[in-house]
Amino acid sequence: MSETADRAYRIGRALAETLLDVGRAQVTDLLALLGQCQAEQQARLRDLTETVLRRAEGEPQPDSPRDSELDPAELQTLLDDLRAEIAAVRDRLRHYQAAHPRT
Repeated sequence: MSETADRAYRIGRALAETLLDVGRAQVTDLLALLGQCQAEQQARLRDLTETVLRRAEGEPQPDSPRDSELDPAELQTLLDDLRAEIAAVRDRLRHYQAAHPRT
């Protein structure tokens, strides 16, 4: 094999591996976003179900379903913790993928 053909092969292979890594990262991000959307949808459905059941039982309702949950500082702390966990999981996934490449 000539030097030019060998170099073209190595460049093509490096490009393919890079594109696979980028694609995997994007799929991972997309799946994380879909999971987050699903969790939010389930929370909304749960809130709606609780509201309907309270109305059916004639219970007084709070002004807002979110009033009694968390204050803004606690919510921000929770969000920061969740983002850190997501970043750690993505990092572990990328390390795993790097250690166990597909062939």
